[in-house]
Amino acid sequence: MPRLFIRLISPVDHDEGEPRLGAEWLLLEDDGSHRGHGVTDYRGLTELTDLDADWLSDPENVVVFLPTEYVLNVRVSVTASSARQIRLALPYAVEEFTAGDIDGMHLAHGSIVRSQPTVCNLVDRAMLRDWLACLAEIGLSPGYLHADAQCLPQAAGTVALLFDAGEVLVATEDQLASVDRENVTLALSALVEDDAQSPVTVIQINDELTALEQAELAGAKFRAEGHDGGGLTYFAQRWIAGHRGLNLLQGDFAVRRRSTGGSGYWRSVAVLAGLWAVVAVLAMAGQAWWAERQADDLQARQNELFKDVFGRAPRSAAREWRLALGEAGGGGEGFIELLSRFSESSDASITLRSVNYSGTRGDMTLDLQVPGFDRVDALQRTLKEAGNSVEILNAEESGGAVNLRLRLAATEGSS
Repeated sequence: MPRLFIRLISPVDHDEGEPRLGAEWLLLEDDGSHRGHGVTDYRGLTELTDLDADWLSDPENVVVFLPTEYVLNVRVSVTASSARQIRLALPYAVEEFTAGDIDGMHLAHGSIVRSQPTVCNLVDRAMLRDWLACLAEIGLSPGYLHADAQCLPQAAGTVALLFDAGEVLVATEDQLASVDRENVTLALSALVEDDAQSPVTVIQINDELTALEQAELAGAKFRAEGHDGGGLTYFAQRWIAGHRGLNLLQGDFAVRRRSTGGSGYWRSVAVLAGLWAVVAVLAMAGQAWWAERQADDLQARQNELFKDVFGRAPRSAAREWRLALGEAGGGGEGFIELLSRFSESSDASITLRSVNYSGTRGDMTLDLQVPGFDRVDALQRTLKEAGNSVEILNAEESGGAVNLRLRLAATEGSS
């Protein structure tokens, strides 16, 4: 199936209500051949979506690259006992690298492995929202969003340079940058040390440094990498080969992907319909028994969570949770109240994996496994109808189920 690659050139600028956006696009066929290529603006992009092609509506077939100058790439090390704790600590770990408010930045991260640095990308949340909204207005929902320089080779002992239209993208094992052509030697001097024992290899793509520039970098070896085409063509070829970098579409910007296989979809519908019929019969047959079972299940979950967080089993779960979380009576919705609200709207088909409660904000973040997006929508609707504020942070289908993260809080005036 064809795939559309877009390289955004600038942030969105709204001129008298109409977006202004520079972009380069490339359309590749299944066999890698070029179907079309060009540099255009917002109006030109709208003409691309006039194509009568169902494949454009699938996020898997739309890949977007952002200018590296707008993406901060860092690696941070967090000491914690679990991947979940590392993930929760990442916003605080990267805050020292940002000049503004961390709440105004979107954070995406790579794989989390204990005792190893975690790759993080940060981009201005408002700028990212404008880009995605502009694409959505013309019917494009990308499934992949990357900083363009992350498609360059990144390995220890190497510096990759991509010469492209007056600028040079620079990538090392753990750094990304975009510099003007005339300043590339100055930038390299900070990365290349005069060390005869382990000289740095400079990989040059699309062009080469002059002999004088190479002479100024005596501590480096130079290798030219042949490539036919511009920067976007190179990114697309590297992306198809698996060198994709970090996908920025995480958290609030995560994309719902199509389920594979039509028969699997209808089987899921049939299973869900059967489950709902069973639940309805059980509810009519014994509401009191079901309520008691839910209460026992909630109590067991509370005890397991308490042991996981504090390392011991609670003697009185409700009282000890309140003491551990520093709650004062009558001070608004606390951990137990919010967990009870979730339990009332949940059922046995939903697996609760972890809970993170913020006493300062008065909300709760839950990691769940839900049997399908229909059930996700039903759970969100039920929680809202019960007077709760619900925010879906991430929802991704995996193995026939949906890994869901949501934030739950009580709305004002609810009880």
